[in-house]
Amino acid sequence: LKVNMKKGKEYKFRIELQDKNLGSIDNLSSPNLYWELDGIKKIIPAENLFLRDYSNIEKNDPFIPNNNFFDPRLMSDWEDEDLDTDNDNIPDSYERNGYTIKDLIAVKWEDSFAEQGYKKYVSNYLESNTAGDPYTDYEKASGSFDKAI
Repeated sequence: LKVNMKKGKEYKFRIELQDKNLGSIDNLSSPNLYWELDGIKKIIPAENLFLRDYSNIEKNDPFIPNNNFFDPRLMSDWEDEDLDTDNDNIPDSYERNGYTIKDLIAVKWEDSFAEQGYKKYVSNYLESNTAGDPYTDYEKASGSFDKAI
């Protein structure tokens, strides 16, 4: 991550670490933070890094955030393939990356399905009815709704 900064200005950073191989807190190492000036990269000296002022925490800037950068919906490496956030019977990963309906079951899209005449669908994993109509994404993709309505 690169950020252009101006001399004399303060910047707030939130750093979170995640290590699949971390067995205990004793194995945790601190990251090195670098800055670059005129093409020369150096570790930022400790005197240029400041901890937040815990006595002056704003209401909308809580000490412990209510989210993290490792939300499973944002991290494909940690993704639960069965997670269905909007409860429409289509897993989130399928809705983001593509799916089709085979034998009335939503299945992960494979390019070979196109040759077999299947249609690829992509929908919003946070909304059960992406189109905003009364039918869920599953009902529309599977055709399991009353078309006369």
